[in-house]
Amino acid sequence: MTWVAPSTVTPGQVATAALWNEQVRDNMKVGRDSGRTSRTSGNITVNSTTWTNLDNNLDITLGGAAADRFRAELGIYISSEATSLYVDARTVTGSNYFTPNTAETNVGGFPGWTMGSGFQGARSGGPTYVTVSGDYAAGVCAVRLRTRTSGAVNKTVVATTDLSLLHYLYNLGPRVTA
Repeated sequence: MTWVAPSTVTPGQVATAALWNEQVRDNMKVGRDSGRTSRTSGNITVNSTTWTNLDNNLDITLGGAAADRFRAELGIYISSEATSLYVDARTVTGSNYFTPNTAETNVGGFPGWTMGSGFQGARSGGPTYVTVSGDYAAGVCAVRLRTRTSGAVNKTVVATTDLSLLHYLYNLGPRVTA
């Protein structure tokens, strides 16, 4: 199902059932999809200064179409080693990062998901990204978490029953412009 741009009605025009169903009811169903993955055991050691996959088992795939707004959220707890950890979300098919101007060669990462040297604690929240047609394969978009450290020093991402690593993804529907 794709978004149908609402038509302009004139005074006295009767809203037919077909018009109502297509432009109101069906448009409310576009997007509005979500997914959640978690890792509850097996800490992850990150020690690469180049972007790497955090855990492919945390990938989330949702249906959608170009111009849909996806919001990624992360529940993460890390240990206190003396290196910074950067995390971002990236579409698998299009290889597009959620954070503008993030590239494989720069620091990048979503600022709210950057944890400085010596930081120990939790981070949550996340960026919103407007998808493009190249992000989809067979009508679905897969999103993967990517990470890197500021130095070639181990940084531990905790994954236990009490401190699960969580990844949420929401399709908020199409970006509507006036």
